[in-house]
Amino acid sequence: MPAANRLSRRSPASWAARASLAIGIGVLGWISCTHSLAMSVRTRNPVLAHKLAPAEGRVAGTFARHLLGADADTRTRAKAAGIAEAALRHDPTSVPAAATLGLHRQLSGDTAGARRWFGYSMRLSRRDLPTRLWALEEAVARNDIPDVLAHYDIALRTSRAAPALLFPILAGAISDESVRTPLTRKLLTRPAWAEQLVDHLAGSGTDPKSAALLFTALGRGGYPISEPAQTGLINMLVSRDLIEDAWRFYASRQRGVDRRRSRDPMFAKDARAATAFDWTVADEGGVTSAIQNTGGKGFLEFSAPPLLGGVAVRQLQVLPPGAYVLEGRSTGSDLPPDAKPFWTLSCRNGPELGRIPVSGASEAGRFSGMLRVPEGCAAQMLVLTVPPTDAPSGSAGQITFLQLRPA
Repeated sequence: MPAANRLSRRSPASWAARASLAIGIGVLGWISCTHSLAMSVRTRNPVLAHKLAPAEGRVAGTFARHLLGADADTRTRAKAAGIAEAALRHDPTSVPAAATLGLHRQLSGDTAGARRWFGYSMRLSRRDLPTRLWALEEAVARNDIPDVLAHYDIALRTSRAAPALLFPILAGAISDESVRTPLTRKLLTRPAWAEQLVDHLAGSGTDPKSAALLFTALGRGGYPISEPAQTGLINMLVSRDLIEDAWRFYASRQRGVDRRRSRDPMFAKDARAATAFDWTVADEGGVTSAIQNTGGKGFLEFSAPPLLGGVAVRQLQVLPPGAYVLEGRSTGSDLPPDAKPFWTLSCRNGPELGRIPVSGASEAGRFSGMLRVPEGCAAQMLVLTVPPTDAPSGSAGQITFLQLRPA
């Protein structure tokens, strides 16, 4: 039978039923779409999400949390609490609604009520950051450091937003040994956030002296602190004039270093991981310099065009007072005495203690000289300077060995 005839024979009731079914499917589709949209935007735009799905417990709970901001007045807090209560009637598992009621009770001075609601929220989920922060603050108020760190651990493992909030607090708290010691024990268990915290402590500058104590304890416990983190912390300590703290941490990580001697005489260490106590390429003024190394030894290479000069390399020292010998080997072109590269030793931020010129090719490449460190000069800077020259080829050369040692 033709389709047109079949359609013409359907009764009005049949058409009405079909229309109702189509409308119902459309309504269900609209509800499904708005619900999905509300769930997807509830954290980014809780106001829009609540307009789309006001009866959805998690959406309403998130909107209530949004209302209960830091500047919410009494009326707004009451409104937020009402929305949160309604959200829990629709969905008793709405974590943001339970946490909102906990915060509302806390702000109202009802500690017991806050504890009850936040406890309920924690039973529902370990991942809710506001609930975890409340538990953390309560543990701090009880001075229960193990419980504080347990809440830190859970928050940092379960929330991507937690590090930005909690790392600065930890960085400021490690000056307290009662925090630093158990934190060290926790880090030695290698939680997932350990490396991220170590990197933060190395670069934050909040309390580098305490960070060095923590890192030293971690090193004794076998924790593998990354070289960039070590370098960053040492250089941060030096920049704060905490030279002795920087040296102690450096010496704890480098076997066989002796404060009475310069380090890395054969330029074997990778300059990309250099601390202030290692050879640090300067490239100041018109000088270009680089450390080339392979197979456990290397050399410092430097050059400067005519009429330009500057610092090629430097290394921070912590020499005790006394007499020292600087000795080295070089290759390079011969230059007049006033244009020869030279090494200087100076008190850090103080007077120069002496200078020793680098030999040229006709002098067999060996040079040496005496230097004396006086009392009151706790840290020194050893520097290679390339002076300007009007020689057509400029200055160029290599240092293949350099050591400063007790006389």
